[in-house]
Amino acid sequence: MDNKTVFISFPNACPSSLVDAALFVEYFKANGWKISNSFKEADLILFGTCGFDIFAEEQSIQYLSIANRKKGIDTQLIAFGCLPDINGTRLLKEFNVVTITPRTYERLDEIIKATVKLYQVKDPNVLKNYRLGPKESLNILDRLFVKSQLTRKSFNFAWTRMCLGKGLKPLDTRYQSIFNIRIAKGCMGECSYCAIKFAYPFHSKPIDSVLMEFYAGLKEGDKVFRLVAGDVGSYGQDIGTNIFELLRNLFKKEEDFKLIWDDFNPGWLVRYFPELFDIITKNSRRIGYVGFPIQSGSEKIIKSMKRGYLVGDVKKCILTLKKASPELDITTHVLIGFPGEEDIDFAETIRFVKEVNFQHIYVFRYSDRPHTSATQLPDKIPEKVKNKRLWRFYREFNSVSEMTG
Repeated sequence: MDNKTVFISFPNACPSSLVDAALFVEYFKANGWKISNSFKEADLILFGTCGFDIFAEEQSIQYLSIANRKKGIDTQLIAFGCLPDINGTRLLKEFNVVTITPRTYERLDEIIKATVKLYQVKDPNVLKNYRLGPKESLNILDRLFVKSQLTRKSFNFAWTRMCLGKGLKPLDTRYQSIFNIRIAKGCMGECSYCAIKFAYPFHSKPIDSVLMEFYAGLKEGDKVFRLVAGDVGSYGQDIGTNIFELLRNLFKKEEDFKLIWDDFNPGWLVRYFPELFDIITKNSRRIGYVGFPIQSGSEKIIKSMKRGYLVGDVKKCILTLKKASPELDITTHVLIGFPGEEDIDFAETIRFVKEVNFQHIYVFRYSDRPHTSATQLPDKIPEKVKNKRLWRFYREFNSVSEMTG
């Protein structure tokens, strides 16, 4: 295999997908493949995709079309990530491509006749030296073409970027290096708008394995550790433990470090609040930031989203945390334009965000995703109204970034 080369494109997506891409890099290296930075030079192309929302899907399609056009005649193209499970029919219709999903990544063992199997390769932890996204592999004309196609499809790329420029940088940009620990894959949520759950089966890593990675990072001198999962709060539910037991074990170490996480369903905060309150407040100086995605401040919308909690309970928990630990940085996600979201529902979200005063807010506009129950809901919100509400967010708050996959 010494003469074989592979191009691996990292998706513009979630930390879990980035860990997957880095894992593939190590996997191919272990099997004697060389990593290429060129579509044309590669014998095999693994292209990372994202199906988080319609913008992310279209962006993946446009980048994939360029890779398909630029690859060698005999080069095999493989699409990975969540999009093959979310809308694999479209991928197979538009491209001569092999699709693999988090449920079927082991197919690579047969495709490349691997001597080192994928399950034998450990999750990489430091991702800064791996990332090569589709943008980095394209020339300026290709990038302009992608922008023009997204604009033509009414995503108003330039307007989105103008908004992005107004917001603050995400909190993780504070840190030069982050040691990522994937504690689980997938989540247990049944959110009516989310299709990612179709791609990632829920599975927690044993506490001992998580702690071994954590101790190894400390030994190497790492200072910032990110817990990675589709839902950090659901950790352990399938293996007889829970998130507060994991946190308790991590914070037993007296070393100077920071712990961060991005996606922690607030329902688990409510469920385990006494234990989490004790752990978080006692260790607030060693917490870089925590993310609790509220999605909406409207009880009606949260119920329709099937988020599994009451807005009032979440607000009470977060405000109690902030009162006890004012230095604690808390981020959130807000979904704008969910079906049935009236002006009063949006106003309740604005009010919630103002009361809590989150350090950073990630916003995204609702779009139908294949096979989700939200696609069947009536009272869809026009794009013009979604954009108007998004712009309102930028006027009201300074610490906003739009999530676009």
